[in-house]
Amino acid sequence: MDTELIVVPDSVRELAANSVGAYFEGVAKQNRAATARDHTDPSRAVKKGQLLEQFTPLDGKKLLEIGSGYGTNLATWIKRYHLDGFGTERDAEGFGDSYKASRELFAANGLDPERIIPVTNDTLHQGPFGRFESSATWRHFPR
Repeated sequence: MDTELIVVPDSVRELAANSVGAYFEGVAKQNRAATARDHTDPSRAVKKGQLLEQFTPLDGKKLLEIGSGYGTNLATWIKRYHLDGFGTERDAEGFGDSYKASRELFAANGLDPERIIPVTNDTLHQGPFGRFESSATWRHFPR
């Protein structure tokens, strides 16, 4: 089954609960565990990949995900579509441990954690990229 392509370690779910979960619990009164599950759910990554595939083929492409969050989308897509994928992530308000967690998720799934790149002014030296995806906000871009 596609949702079993990756393993999300409990430590990654805990980091998500204590960062994005805690943030939205305070801002929108959302349950922190539910928010963490939403941000680390591989089935959501499968659905997003299927949506992207309606617009462009992903199989074997080089892809950059800006705002890779906890790494769930990118790890799933690398496994499912055999992507040469990279992600950028910037620990910022509400996502304080996302960079660390995404690298942890990659390592747990036998993927190179160096594919998760901290956002800096020279982030994109791995390009050029044939595809790019972002469900990100401006917090992902250098100031």
